Amino acid sequence: AGSQAVYVRTNFALPPDATGPSTGVAAPAPLTPSVPSSTQKNLVFLGDSLVTGVGCRSREGPVLPRHLAELMARSLHTPVGWSAFGETGADVGMLREKMLPQLKAEVERRKQEGQHVDMVVIMCGLNDMKVCMLHMQPWLHPHWFRQQLQRLVDEIKETAGENCAVLLPSVPLERAPRFANVWPLSTFII
Repeated sequence: AGSQAVYVRTNFALPPDATGPSTGVAAPAPLTPSVPSSTQKNLVFLGDSLVTGVGCRSREGPVLPRHLAELMARSLHTPVGWSAFGETGADVGMLREKMLPQLKAEVERRKQEGQHVDMVVIMCGLNDMKVCMLHMQPWLHPHWFRQQLQRLVDEIKETAGENCAVLLPSVPLERAPRFANVWPLSTFII
């Protein structure tokens, strides 16, 4: 498994990030009457390659943030603004260091528009696990990750306000292309 970890680390290349906008507003269904912008919901995505849209062929920006905003707009019958702040390969420490300042700027921008950030979606964990397993740094164990993630959530709440929801979706590791079909390494990771 050790030699496989080295092989995966040195031979796996990610496709490029999505091109296009990293912010937008998803409109509710076309037949929905016009809704005042004061009812607009605003989502911010912080994360790794899932947020940057690695491998997306669309020139409309990252798919996950845009698609989730579109689903919410249709479901809530109100416009949903979205912003994606990510970096391919980001771990929770990088999110705290590089993405929190971007979140602070977004919160301020929304305030100036008479709005607020309703939800922050955090996409992380795989790169933290990669650092632990593939870079042979076992001291970066789940307890450390949990502490860093809790700090990130606390800082988001401090930045965006207590009424801002923080969503931590679960993404199954067995679907991560980096680890697919690499036995026995995949049995240690999954």
